[in-house]
Amino acid sequence: MPFEFVHLAKAYFPIPGGIENLTQLFCEGLERSGHTVRVISFNDPKSTSKTSIDRVNGVEVLRIRPFTRIYSQPFSRTYILEAICAMKSSKELHVHWPNFIAFFSVYIASYLIPKSKRAKVVIHWHGDAVRQRPIRFLFAPIVKRVIRVASRIVVATPYYFEISDFKDELQKKKTFELPLTVTEDFEKKLKEQGGANLIPYKGGTFKITALGRYVWLKGFQDLIQAVSRISSEIEVTIMGAKDSYYDVLEKQIEEMKVTAKVKLLTNLSMDDVIRNIRESHLFVMPSKQEMAGIVQMEAMLCGKAVITTDIPRSAVNYFNQKDVTGLVVPVGDPEELTKAIEALRDDPQKLLKLSQNALKRAQNEFVTEKYKNAIQSYVEAQ
Repeated sequence: MPFEFVHLAKAYFPIPGGIENLTQLFCEGLERSGHTVRVISFNDPKSTSKTSIDRVNGVEVLRIRPFTRIYSQPFSRTYILEAICAMKSSKELHVHWPNFIAFFSVYIASYLIPKSKRAKVVIHWHGDAVRQRPIRFLFAPIVKRVIRVASRIVVATPYYFEISDFKDELQKKKTFELPLTVTEDFEKKLKEQGGANLIPYKGGTFKITALGRYVWLKGFQDLIQAVSRISSEIEVTIMGAKDSYYDVLEKQIEEMKVTAKVKLLTNLSMDDVIRNIRESHLFVMPSKQEMAGIVQMEAMLCGKAVITTDIPRSAVNYFNQKDVTGLVVPVGDPEELTKAIEALRDDPQKLLKLSQNALKRAQNEFVTEKYKNAIQSYVEAQ
C-alpha cells in the first residue's frame, strides 16, 4: 500500500538530534491524524546493522546502511532508488535540508517523472549546510532546482531565509511556519522534577551548565579557558555524548588546573541533565557553529538565563534575545565570555530578570503544544 506522506531524512529516532526530534514530532502528528507515514533514513553512523525496517509509534522507518560518508553526509544508491519510487507513489514527499542525498534524489526524480504523476514536494528548511559550504558550488544548482519544484517550504521562522545562501529562491515560495520546540519527553521529565527552577544567586558557588556533543564546534574549550580566569568560587558542569574532542578537553582541564571547577559528564539520562540544569544559576552555549541550539531552549524552560555566541549567519540569537533572555559574546573569545559570566554573577538582580524573561519566552514559544497545534493546522490545510 502506498504511503500518503514520505519523509526523506538523514536520521530518525532513536538517533538523537534537534532535526531528528522535530521530524519525529511532525511524522507522529501526521500519523495520529489518520495518515500513513513512512520515513526513509540512514541508520546510526556507529551501527554495523544492515538495512532494516521498523515502526516507531505507528510510523514506518526504513533505515538504510550507507556505503560511505563525506562531509558528514551519508551516501547510498538504495536511498536514491527508494526516494525516486516515493516521488512517484506518495501524496507528499517531504525532503529535509541539509540532506544532500535527499535533494539529489528529488532532483533526479523531477526529470524522470512527469509533474502530473509525481508527489507534491515539501521542503523542511532546517538551515544552510554550514560544514558543506566549501563545496557549495557542487550542490547549489541541485538545491535551487528542488526549491523551484517544491510546492511549499516548512520553516521554523522566515529569519532562516534571511541568513541563507538561497535567500532569493526561498523567499519566492509559499511557506508554513513550524516552530522549534523542546521534546515532549523533556517537558514531561521537567514537570516530574517540579518544573522550572528560578534560583536567585545569593553568593557562594556560582553554578554553570553547558550541554552538547564533545566536539570542537561546541566551543567547550573556550568555556574552560574563560572559567580558568575566574578566581572566585565557580562550578561548571558540561554534559554531553562522548565524542572526538573529549580527551582534548580533559587534558585542557588538567593543564589549566581547573579540575576543581570543571566537570565533564557523559552518558547521562535526561533526568540527570534536567536536574543539573535546574540546580544551576546560568546556562552557557559557547558554540562556534550552530543553527538554532535547542539546548538553549531547554535551559530557558528550566528557568535559566543563557549566554550564547554571535555566530555569523545563525539563528541562535534570534532565540536568545540579547539583554532580554541572556547575553551574547563574540565567537571564540574566552576573555569576553569571562566578562559576561562575571557580569551576571556580580549582578544577581539582572541575572534573575534575564532568567524570568527566558522562562517566559520558553513557555510562550518553545513548548511542544505550540508545535502540535502547528502540525494540526498543516493537516487541516490538506
